[in-house]
Amino acid sequence: MTGFAQPKLHTIGIVVKDMPHSIGFYRLLGLDIPEGEEQAPHVEYESSDGYSIGFDTEAAVMETGEHWRHPSGSARVNLQFQLETPHQVDEAFARVIDACASPVVGRMPACRRLLGSIRPRVRNSS
Repeated sequence: MTGFAQPKLHTIGIVVKDMPHSIGFYRLLGLDIPEGEEQAPHVEYESSDGYSIGFDTEAAVMETGEHWRHPSGSARVNLQFQLETPHQVDEAFARVIDACASPVVGRMPACRRLLGSIRPRVRNSS
């Protein structure tokens, strides 16, 4: 397409029910989000790799988007984190499970359901 500016992916937006819990979860996975941000209705994480993740509370989204409805069904966003070894994956998984052991959705802890969608990928060394 000539004559038009090419859009560049800038931010992935995630609507969250509980901002402090969600920010705590992503901090466990290494996102450097400043203390105190978890109290805001909108948090923007900017990576050194050039991408951003925007977190918005359901209430904030409902204020700005009157047609927004709470999604139902399976996960709508899949974020993948990468680690170098299976041992590092196991350590990260255990750290998140230990921190999120009490919230339960159905029969599985909520953080395990989340981590199942974003379980860190390991580079194949072969």
